[in-house]
Amino acid sequence: MSQKVDRVGRMAAAITSLVLCALLLNLWVLNAGAEEHRETIPKVRFSQYGFLQPKQNWLEKAAGLISLSTSTGLAVPAVEIEHDLESVNRRGKAVAFINLEKLYLIDKTGRIIAPADSCPHYDLPIISGSGFLVDEKQKKLVDDGAQNALALLREIQKKSQLKPLLSEIKVKDSEIIAYFSFGKVIPVIFGQGGWKQKIDNLIAYHIQLGGGDLTRQAAYLDLRIEDRIVVKKNV
Repeated sequence: MSQKVDRVGRMAAAITSLVLCALLLNLWVLNAGAEEHRETIPKVRFSQYGFLQPKQNWLEKAAGLISLSTSTGLAVPAVEIEHDLESVNRRGKAVAFINLEKLYLIDKTGRIIAPADSCPHYDLPIISGSGFLVDEKQKKLVDDGAQNALALLREIQKKSQLKPLLSEIKVKDSEIIAYFSFGKVIPVIFGQGGWKQKIDNLIAYHIQLGGGDLTRQAAYLDLRIEDRIVVKKNV
């Protein structure tokens, strides 16, 4: 009887040892997995504003300091700094007028050079619209609408067939509309982006049909459909 009890005790001890070994092994595997996963999770710290932020290394901090040192002024509606714009007078090559209740000359980046009436007459297109934002420090147009209009203008100015025919670029509800003199002044809806392809399509249209009856009867041209020009006729 005592031998049987002794055998049972030894078996129980062996089973207990195996269970403990399994538990220890499982804990080690879990710990190793956590250590491996930790390498892919950015460390965070609690900021003074009460939210968690990734811990920056020295390179990220240096980049942040450079960014702060080169920061510009606030982007404000042009009407709010109209008085300051009146005094702007600096050098630069004017590429267009911008209509901010009053006309100003701007360069290819959108920097306001001077009021239009303080300079000799320029035969330049006008960029018009509403909601233009100006960098208060640099006196530069920074909103997407103005920058898109300037991007389109730069592409048009590369094309001798279109450059002298352009009279105005209008920003309307984030869409860009340009006005060309094709026998008569006609609006051309460019929409957003893809300027080069749209300009090439417009040049092909102008060469083939620019002076024809279709253009004379058109209310506007629409370039927003890929590789197509939609002609809306007057009714």
